[in-house]
Amino acid sequence: MKTELSTADFREIPVTEQQKLNGGFLPALLVGIGIAAVAEIISDWDNFKNGLTGKPEEK
Repeated sequence: MKTELSTADFREIPVTEQQKLNGGFLPALLVGIGIAAVAEIISDWDNFKNGLTGKPEEK
C-alpha cells in the first residue's frame, strides 16, 4: 500500500481562474459589510427609526 502522493497528474490553476472559482475578494468583503450594517441596525432599532423620522437620538 502506497502512502506517498504523486503530483504528476495535476496541474496548477492560474490565479485568475482561482478568483473566478472562488468569487474573488470584493464580493466577500461587500457581503461582510452588509451583514455588519444589518446587525448594527437591528441592535439599535429604536434609534434607527428615530433617525428616519427626524427625531433626536435616544440614549
